[in-house]
Parts: sequence; structure tokens; C-alpha cells
Amino acid sequence: MGIPELFADLEDLIAAAGRIPLTGKIIVSEDELIEIIERIRNSLPDELRQARWVMKERKRILTDAEKEAREIVEQGKEYTTKLIDEDEITKQARQHAQSIIQKAKTEAQEIMLGSHSYAESVLTKLEDLLASVTESIQRGRAELKKDE
Repeated sequence: MGIPELFADLEDLIAAAGRIPLTGKIIVSEDELIEIIERIRNSLPDELRQARWVMKERKRILTDAEKEAREIVEQGKEYTTKLIDEDEITKQARQHAQSIIQKAKTEAQEIMLGSHSYAESVLTKLEDLLASVTESIQRGRAELKKDE
């Protein structure tokens, strides 16, 4: 069960709780409340594991992009070396090699920006989710303290 569903369970528990007349306070089963909080707590590591995976995947993508760029650059160097004896062909080879190098740099930059954006998005969602969970827990505790 995901965290949003667990919060829905928490909201349902609060909505179904009995009210104390004239106080605006509710009576909630402590066991049920603790059970939902524990389920939320147990759900958090999956989100954290996913964030770690995103960071690892980002690093792998960047490494692959750099390797591919080096290979493309090396291929360009080898290609230009073969054609160096002929002047016109040499000029064309240099232009082609530069094009390959620029393309590799552009692709590597695009991959890097995409992975950064994706990682930032996932981490932002995780941060928002954790803030929401923390806020809900704090509200729940505050409500419990009010009832004491």
C-alpha cells in the first residue's frame, strides 16, 4: 500500500472518530492510529531506496555518455589519421571529426541534463512526501496531546 493510501486511511480514521460534544475534539483508537503511522513509516524506505536508485542510475548514465563520447572522439581521431595524406580529404575528415565530437558533446550534455532533471524531480517529490508525512505525524501527535 502506498503512502497516499495510508494517509487516506488516516483521514478515514479521523473522519470516523467519535466526537466529544462541545469541544470539537475527537476520540481516535490509539491502536489504529499507531498501526497506520507504523505502516507509513514502513513505506518510507521504498521511497528512499528509489531515490538512491535514481542517483545510481544518473551516475551510470553519465558514465556511459562519457564513455560513448570518448569512443566517438577516438573513432574520429582514427578516421582523420587514415585520411591525412590527401589534402582535400584531410580537410573533409577534420570537419567530419569536429562534427562527430560536437555531436557527442551535445548528446552527452543532453543525457546529463535529462538525468539531472529526472533526479531533481524524484528528489523533490520525495522531499515533499516526507514533509507531508512529517507534518501529518506532527498533527496527529498534537491532536493526541490535546486529548490528554
